[in-house]
Amino acid sequence: MHRVLAVLAGFVVLLLTGTGPAVAEPPFAVDALLTDPNGALGAQAAEVESALEAVRDETGGSLHVVLVSTFEEAGTDWAEQVATQSDLGSSYLLFAMAVDDNGYQWWLGDTFPYDVTEVDQLITAAAQPQVLNGHWSGAVTALADGLRTGDIPEASDGAGSTSWSGATTSAIVGGALLVLLAAHQLSRRSQSRQAQASSDAAEVQDPTG
Repeated sequence: MHRVLAVLAGFVVLLLTGTGPAVAEPPFAVDALLTDPNGALGAQAAEVESALEAVRDETGGSLHVVLVSTFEEAGTDWAEQVATQSDLGSSYLLFAMAVDDNGYQWWLGDTFPYDVTEVDQLITAAAQPQVLNGHWSGAVTALADGLRTGDIPEASDGAGSTSWSGATTSAIVGGALLVLLAAHQLSRRSQSRQAQASSDAAEVQDPTG
């Protein structure tokens, strides 16, 4: 049995800006270390490819990276489905990033050189900050460097805990987004009321009105 852990760490900027949602990309099979169909990495793709090859050559495990626009319906099993469709081996780690959502998911095989807790801690400390800032190549190279050197950060303040499932994280992120959306709507109502009050005051002061 493969261990599976998915984490969504995105911000719903689309809700606050009114921009239309990105087109969801359903899971698909991959056969290369790096899959970037939309060219999100640009000129840094070669550097990332080299980092992935170094992990494969130096650790006995294989790190596969996939970049897409967005996960289908923000599903917490997107990475797992990709791993299943790709028939990835038990010594593989799949790290997927959704560039329009600043989100990521990962899947881990049972015989990967590091266990699920260590991988979780490394991704949280090294890759997650880069993903949230939109530094896709930085996220991969930081993760790859940690896997090669074995420099696994210690878990702190609950970070890296395997008790956090993808579903739990999604629920918390979803709740936070509802709070943000409610605050945004409240702010708009407040601004509208202030504008109306200013207009009424102007009419009262205008002797010709």
